Order: sequence, then structure tokens, then C-alpha cells
Amino acid sequence: MNNIYQKEAKIQNINILLIEDNPGDAKLVEIYLKDATSINFQLKHAVRLSEGMQIAQQNPEFDIVLLDLSLPDSRGFQTLTKAMQGFPKQISIVVLTGLDDESLGMKAVEMGAQDYLVKGQIDTSSLTRSVLHAIQRQRMQIQVEETARNLRTSEDRLLQAQNIACIGNYELEINTNKMYWSQQIFRIFGIQNEITDPNFDDYLEQIPNADRIKILAIRDEIISNDLKEFSFEHRITTTDTFATKYVRNQGQVEFDEKTQQTKFIGTVQDITEYKTAQEMLEQSRERYRTVFEESQDAIYITTTDG
Repeated sequence: MNNIYQKEAKIQNINILLIEDNPGDAKLVEIYLKDATSINFQLKHAVRLSEGMQIAQQNPEFDIVLLDLSLPDSRGFQTLTKAMQGFPKQISIVVLTGLDDESLGMKAVEMGAQDYLVKGQIDTSSLTRSVLHAIQRQRMQIQVEETARNLRTSEDRLLQAQNIACIGNYELEINTNKMYWSQQIFRIFGIQNEITDPNFDDYLEQIPNADRIKILAIRDEIISNDLKEFSFEHRITTTDTFATKYVRNQGQVEFDEKTQQTKFIGTVQDITEYKTAQEMLEQSRERYRTVFEESQDAIYITTTDG
């Protein structure tokens, strides 16, 4: 808590826009701000919402708006809605309410205001604290939203990369058989309607019967030998077209301290094209070997320099 107030004390200049049509209330706010020791403020006063928006457009450096909800050109929640739409996002909004409508202030915070103050209960301390905390909360909110946007962008890029590489990721809880599949795994398996809570049995359903015993044996070997990493290949049969594909499953074994569960964390990559090319190459080699072995002519290989 002390660190918070130390940071607040370092704030030198705060630009405040007060939108209040009552001259007495506006004067009280100005007096309280002048008495504040932790704020060096620049105060602009408007009596109408439209006037305040015009001032903000001319000077976008405001840090906070102290907003009365009952103005000559706007009343109630409509005032807050217009303010949130009209002011730059970095500006914090603190709502000023009358003594008989404190519930409006609480509702305003739910709608997006950073704080509210009840007229008649304001003093230098409460006004200072509200202004500083509202600015800090707004900045933190913007940072959270930016982080969320960056995360969504990263997730989109990951999905795009997985789609290009034909690779998906999964998690498997050994004790419960519960799994998480990324979107790309559903695509590889040819499942159009994603399974809400996939499990290991759903994974086995994609594998031909002849290969399932092999996969179960590999899983048991990883667990019994306490292996930390694994990599193996197997066939699948797609759900939509019943096509045979080859996939490479590789990953590592981890223990989740939070859930106390041992997990396989891995990837599934569609390697069908690679396996097909490998088979074609092997067939080509076999044909050439047959030609060499069955030919009655003398065949030899030499380099250009003899």
C-alpha cells in the first residue's frame, strides 16, 4: 500500500475536466483540489456535456473527467454513455451524484466509470484519492485490454502457423484420460463438429483397430519407464472422408503441481505427404534394384571424371 501512495505522490501534473452545471458544487471541487498536496492540477470547467466534449477535442491531454450526471443537455445514464463514447479511451471518468441518488453512482461504475463521488460527502482526501485511483485503474484497464488483444493476436498467429504446418497441440491427463485438443487436431482428424470435452477414447476412435494395441503399448511404456519425452508415428482414419492419414505424435511428460496430475503435452502433425513421398521413393529404388539385378546387360555407374 505504501508503494502505491509513493507512486501517487510522484504524479506532478494532472489535467482535470470538470463538467458540472451547479456553480456552488463546481467551486467546492475547485477548493478541494487546491487544498490537495499530492496533485498539481490544471482544471477546466464546463457546464454542459457538449461543451466538455468540445474542450476535450481541443485539448486531448486530459487525464480525468469529473462528470455530473444531471446536466442541462443530458441526464442520467445517457450522460455517462455519451461521455464514454465521446471522450478518448485513456481518460478516466469519475461520476458526481447527488445525495439522493447514490445508487446511480454504483450503477455508473458497473457501466464503465472508474469511480463515483456523492456530492455533500466530498472532501479533499476523498476527492484526491478518487482522482488518483481512477487514473491508475484506467491505465491498468487499458494495459489489460492491450495484453488481451496481443494474446488474441498471438493465438490467431499460432492457429495460422499450425494450419500451415498441419500440426496441432494437445494435453492428456493420464489418470482421468481427459484431453484438450487444439482446433487443428480436429481438422487433421476430419471432425467437423468439435467435441466439447475430448478424451483418450476419442483419440483412439480415430486410429485403425490394427494400430490401437500398438498405441496403448506405447502409452504404457512411457508411463512404466518414466520417460520424459516421446515420439512415434501411427495411422488415423478421418471421420469425414474415411481417408487414411499418417501422423507423428511427439511431446513430453509433465507433472502439474496445481492439479497433481501427470500429463502428456504434445503435438500431432499430419505427415501423410511425407510418408507418401517416402513410399514412392522406396518403390522407385525397388524398381531400379530390380532392373539392375535382372538385366542381362552390363550396367555400371561412373562419375564425369571417370
